[in-house]
Amino acid sequence: MEPNYGDNLEPIAVIGMACRFAGDASSIEKFWEMMNSGSHGASPIPEDRFNADAWYHPNHERRGAV
Repeated sequence: MEPNYGDNLEPIAVIGMACRFAGDASSIEKFWEMMNSGSHGASPIPEDRFNADAWYHPNHERRGAV
């Protein structure tokens, strides 16, 4: 069953959009090309962001470990 909005429909305009893309993609077109080619945007975590090694534990079944 479709929702009933009555006569309260008003036109809207999307006047802007912002995104952050993975990898080297700088536009939606480049992002699509990257995904379509089978590439990915994964990269190592920068060391200045946080200490990723602090989350490492040799037992991957340990809760909170990677």
